[in-house]
Amino acid sequence: MKSASTSNATPPNLAHYGVVELPTGLLFLPGQGCRDPETNLCVGVVRRPDGTIDSYDIEAQARGVFRNIEALLLAAGLTRNHIVDVTVFMKNKADFQAMNRVWDEYFRGCSAPPARTTVFVLDLPGENFIEMKALASRTSGTSAAS
Repeated sequence: MKSASTSNATPPNLAHYGVVELPTGLLFLPGQGCRDPETNLCVGVVRRPDGTIDSYDIEAQARGVFRNIEALLLAAGLTRNHIVDVTVFMKNKADFQAMNRVWDEYFRGCSAPPARTTVFVLDLPGENFIEMKALASRTSGTSAAS
C-alpha cells in the first residue's frame, strides 16, 4: 500500500489522511467536500450579515465536490471514467433529486457510471451539505494521457 499523489488543486485536508493506492491499482479517494481550493471556503453558501448560513445551493456544492474529486484523479493520471464506486453523504433528503441532476451531468459521456450509495447524515464538517468519497481503478476506463 502506498500513498498516492495529492493535488494543489484541492483544498488542504482537515486531518491527516490522503489518497491511498493499492498494488492492484485501486485508488481510495478520501471524502471530498465543496471547499474551493483558492479561497478555502465552501461554495454555494449564502450568509447573513452576521455570518451565519442563510441558504445553500446543493448543485453548486455537488459541482464543487466533483471538481475536487477530479483534481485528485488528474493528479493520479486518471479521469472520471476510472471511478468504480462512490459513497455520497448528504445532510438533507430534499436535496437528493438536485444532486442526481449534477451526478448525471458529471458522468454523462462516461463509458459506465460507477456504483453509488447515498447516505443521509446528521452533520458534515464545515459548511458542507454534501460530501463524497470515491474508489477508482487503474484497470477501468481510459487513462488521462489518452
